[in-house]
Amino acid sequence: MRNVRLSRLLAQQEIAEIVQAMGCTSSLPLGVYNESGELISGDEHDEAQEFPVLMDGNVIGVVSGDMQAATIAKFLSFLAVQERDKLDLAREVMKRHREITLFLDAADKMHDDVVAPEEVREIVDKEAKELFKGHDVKVSIDGQGENVVDLRDAGEEDSGSEPGEEAPADIELEVDDELIHQDERVLSALLEARVAAPLERARSHGRVRSLLRTLEDLHGLNDLDAILDELLHAARKLANADAGSIFLLDNPDTLRFSHVHNDSLFRKNMANAAMFTTFTVPVSEMSIVGFAAKTGKTVVIDDAYRLPRNLPYSFNAAFDKRTGYRTTSILAIPLRSYEDRLVGVMQIINARSENDQVQAFSRESQTFIPLLAHNAASIIERGQANRESVLRMVRLVAMRHPKETEAHAQRVGAYCAEIFRCWAANRAMDPAAARRFMDRLRIAAMLHDLGKLALSDSMAKRKDRTNGPSREYPLHTVQGAKLFAGSSTSLDLLCRDIALHHHERWDGTGFPGLVDLSKDTIGLQDLEAVQPLKGEEIPLPARIAALALAFEDMTRPAPHGLGLSDKQALKRVKQESGRHFDPAVAMAFFRSFRVLKAIARRYAE
Repeated sequence: MRNVRLSRLLAQQEIAEIVQAMGCTSSLPLGVYNESGELISGDEHDEAQEFPVLMDGNVIGVVSGDMQAATIAKFLSFLAVQERDKLDLAREVMKRHREITLFLDAADKMHDDVVAPEEVREIVDKEAKELFKGHDVKVSIDGQGENVVDLRDAGEEDSGSEPGEEAPADIELEVDDELIHQDERVLSALLEARVAAPLERARSHGRVRSLLRTLEDLHGLNDLDAILDELLHAARKLANADAGSIFLLDNPDTLRFSHVHNDSLFRKNMANAAMFTTFTVPVSEMSIVGFAAKTGKTVVIDDAYRLPRNLPYSFNAAFDKRTGYRTTSILAIPLRSYEDRLVGVMQIINARSENDQVQAFSRESQTFIPLLAHNAASIIERGQANRESVLRMVRLVAMRHPKETEAHAQRVGAYCAEIFRCWAANRAMDPAAARRFMDRLRIAAMLHDLGKLALSDSMAKRKDRTNGPSREYPLHTVQGAKLFAGSSTSLDLLCRDIALHHHERWDGTGFPGLVDLSKDTIGLQDLEAVQPLKGEEIPLPARIAALALAFEDMTRPAPHGLGLSDKQALKRVKQESGRHFDPAVAMAFFRSFRVLKAIARRYAE
């Protein structure tokens, strides 16, 4: 026996529930309710009296409660008959007006891109076709306003109601030569009840598919920063959130601020100097992220400025005061690996509704984001291991060439990634594809001078710039490239191109040119016989690395660099654009200059 909810009996939702009781589907929850519209618990339900809701002698539901429930059941029976009569009238109208247009508000089902618009259309059309068999029903999915049902015949004069606008409260319809006032919400409530359940199923399936795609994308990344960037993009998309940040465990007692997004403050899909700000937070219950790290619990906050006083943690409003931003809703999730090791904390901020208003995080977000975080934690650990492996090789080079420090490699890698980000944005490159390329580019750029390990001891002992490069210096590009020559992976190919060509010049006066790496030995005579590359013959990653390395050399203090001021460095890059540097890469460099300076501060010696 089906039960009917009783609160707000005359509201639109209750019409849909009456329709459900008559045999139609609805996404509204079923349950046994008392006369006040409150859900009765199991024990109370056992003791409560049940009164049937009847229509034409058939039981279509029950009302549970005391004796007053009997009166409510009778009223509900009357209302059910009344609604049945309205539906009968609507079907009569449909016989007279063979073509009917329904305006259905489904924006809330599509705002987060979890369900594709074409999938929504397919579901709505299918349900409308089954519900109104034999009738030509056109459904317009309206992203604005309320649900509207337009019962005007296509050939009649326009009544003044535009598609997407709320129709008049009553529409006059001529049926059997009588003017009858028909509530235009009946059909929309009926159709909405039909499509709600399949749309909700599609949303759930869509979120699962999105989560699996995200994990697949994360598994395909190698660089730590690329993994953090992709994770924040994915988490914010799932929750439709404006901002987010990731803190990584620096030591057992400290979290380090490692990555940030903010659509309100930063240009979308572009870096910002704030991304390379760094500070630490204690692993303690005093702060929101510290509490999540310490307890292993997800923290859900609807309004950061209205926290109960009895909580151990408080909200730090310093960022809001400094930037004018307004933090409201927060979801802070501990990042714990499969082995239950704490990796860090991800914080998602300001969930948004379909009309871009800040709201609390939905139950779906509170379910799916922690699931994503749990799976991503081990991927972050892999990224950390990859970064450490790269830095270990850099340290190996530094043992013979003190100039090649970890900080130097970190700066060059980050410079290349951010210059490319601007270059890609200038060409409207797909942001996801750009992030995947940056993943490989950063690692390859950090390994640009690996070939210096093959230089002679006399070259290795040069500790400053005063003696100039030796005659054998160009050989390090070939030796570095040969380390990756036997592999065909996209990362190794990128490493090879940068190692071999980062000393090429746009005007063709660099070195070493197009070298045959398949030869067992390559000497100086071989290099002298090769024509240098120029212009777009030089691989793009090498053109970017050439500028990044030149900027590093200009601004790095002596004895390893020239120690130029920012103004002097900018002037020199401008002078060398079109000679040493690709003009398009130079333009991206100028656009990203503030970010490059933030990188230099973060990875200072």
